[in-house]
Amino acid sequence: LAAGGPAGRPDRRRLHAGILAHLWRRGASFVRDLQRALGPEVGLADLDAALWDLVWSGHVTNDTLLPLRTRRGSGGPRPGSLRAPGGRWSAVVDLVGAGASPTERALARAEALLVRHGIVSRQIALAEDVPGGVAPIAGVLRELEDLGKVRRGYFVEGLGGVQFAAPGAVDRLRMMRSSETRDVIALAADDPANPWGGALPWPTRSGGGGAPRRSVGASLILAGGTPVLWIDRGGRRMLTFPAAADRACFLAGARALGQVAAQRAGKSLRLETIDGEPARGSGFAMALREAGFTSDLHGLTLDVR
Repeated sequence: LAAGGPAGRPDRRRLHAGILAHLWRRGASFVRDLQRALGPEVGLADLDAALWDLVWSGHVTNDTLLPLRTRRGSGGPRPGSLRAPGGRWSAVVDLVGAGASPTERALARAEALLVRHGIVSRQIALAEDVPGGVAPIAGVLRELEDLGKVRRGYFVEGLGGVQFAAPGAVDRLRMMRSSETRDVIALAADDPANPWGGALPWPTRSGGGGAPRRSVGASLILAGGTPVLWIDRGGRRMLTFPAAADRACFLAGARALGQVAAQRAGKSLRLETIDGEPARGSGFAMALREAGFTSDLHGLTLDVR
């Protein structure tokens, strides 16, 4: 910040200190309040210049854009043409505050993971890129367990290690396991609601065509939470999982592909390969035709327009 000014002008450094002292003591203030606090010897031009010194150095701010518009419109302050800019000036330090403590941040992350996933484990923390993995939040999760707000145990096979469950999450998992119906849904492969390829490894496949990925634009069909079909971003390559061996399950998944087609440009989906083989010659082609696909020169097409 500027150290001083010409003879007969208030020392700029003293103005800076006076402005900040007033804002720390009284809070947000209008220019006329600052002038009154600093004394009659401080003119509006000197006060304006000192305020902008503090703005550029990140010490004060205003609750409106009027001072910035006034300065921009005038090309900067000009002696004899200044008017007191509107809005209230505040010390930035009062707005920033001390910030959250490490414990508060860990608690916020733990609660967010519990809301999003229902169960938190090491794999969940790694899949969510939590800094430091599960270790920084393990302490608060144990405290939440002591308070009766979470349950600790081994709930989901494959997650491994200690698992913490939100209230009701375990009961919902048990209901899904005992249910005779297998709800079929289509969702983005990189959706946080999809644990496969993240918290859980993809089911082992025997077919070719490459490996499924949680890539942007790819889609996944689940039946009862189990992967059935994966479709790449272009909609031309489809991979099947072991659950697709059940014809009824595959047919239900194939019909759910209509949801994927409906969200694509042109409202259509053209499969060219299935597990690395030409779609029209695939053993799944007949079931796909039964689900509404038709053959063309390039493969099997579903049009939902």
